[in-house]
Amino acid sequence: MLENEVYNKINSIVLEISKEYDIDFNNKIPFQDYGSDADETYMCSFSKYYNEIFKKLNYNFDIKTNEVSDGKYELIINDEYLLDIRAWDSIRDVLDNVETILELEKEKQQKNEENLSI
Repeated sequence: MLENEVYNKINSIVLEISKEYDIDFNNKIPFQDYGSDADETYMCSFSKYYNEIFKKLNYNFDIKTNEVSDGKYELIINDEYLLDIRAWDSIRDVLDNVETILELEKEKQQKNEENLSI
């Protein structure tokens, strides 16, 4: 779990980016106009949305989105982390996804540092 200050920053950024992308979490399906990278010519991209969030948090990830089935997608971060996302994800789901990626990245950095000190 992230510290309160970090969590509040993430929450603020997710709300800001969501507003910029016209995402209304009061809708039953907030991401109904979003799709995979292959759908980008006629739909908004989950990849771009999450990329904007991480940029604001000063992380530069390679983010891809693949469709699994109607309304279900895989968010792939740096070809290392895979998250299941859905068109009906709530703000809580988005916050959990961002928090999960940041925690995984922190663990990876700690392992790298440990390996360097050996």
